[in-house]
Amino acid sequence: MQPQAQPQAESAPRRVAVLIAGIIGASVVSVIAVSPLLSDRGVPGPLVSDSVRPLLGIAALLVSFAVMVGIGAIVGRLVNALVGIFVVGAGLGVLSMRGGTVEDFVFGPSPMRLMPLETALWAVLLALASIIIFRVSGRLPDFPLAHEEDIDSPWGRSAVKSWFAGVAAPVLASLLVANAMKGQAIGAAIVGSLVVGVIARVLAPQTQPVMLVAAPLFAAALGQAFFVFNGLHAPADLFVGSKLPSLLFVMPMDWAVGSLVGVSLGFGWARSFVRQEH
Repeated sequence: MQPQAQPQAESAPRRVAVLIAGIIGASVVSVIAVSPLLSDRGVPGPLVSDSVRPLLGIAALLVSFAVMVGIGAIVGRLVNALVGIFVVGAGLGVLSMRGGTVEDFVFGPSPMRLMPLETALWAVLLALASIIIFRVSGRLPDFPLAHEEDIDSPWGRSAVKSWFAGVAAPVLASLLVANAMKGQAIGAAIVGSLVVGVIARVLAPQTQPVMLVAAPLFAAALGQAFFVFNGLHAPADLFVGSKLPSLLFVMPMDWAVGSLVGVSLGFGWARSFVRQEH
């Protein structure tokens, strides 16, 4: 039998209390960035560059996100890393729900080419956040040590294979989004990323998902770039005519929220049917 990280002894009420406290704390912190991110349309811009004061908006967003990651790391230490990642996503979701939609984007000042760039930058931020949370929280308690670099390493061959599951997120989100409502965009990103978490655990059932939250965003950024840099003209006219590709309805921050929440839920849920080797 392979040695296994020991689960932390904790009661269900304690887990729930820590989770609720973490979500409340992260949600309160996210409000810090609302005012600096306001655009000319009176809401936080769908892109950071839409802010009236973009430098201040970026600074406020990074500070609030860093604090949310700190809260997620504490929650992860008390429960587990996936719960900590979920808390960060829930907090960021409060800010994203206040933000602009695709309608604000196509009628706003930012060029379309900035969308895939910002999505890719969010992917980097999420990867760094996940690394920090896993470093503070430790290994997920139900994962055995295989003593094989390709399996145990979060950057090994097994982990890399699981990252390809990220392609499922933009594909599913494109099928699910039917209108410009913010809730639909975030919901589509969550569902798509949830499937990514499930597939990734099937592909790599013994590997810690340290970098997995970045996979849906990199895949989404590639999809956005495909449309943006392949002859997409007059996006406002396409939107009015209901011809704008549905993938572009999901804003970069929506993807960040969707991946943090969806991947953590999907990877955790897959535990119920993916067999662990001991």
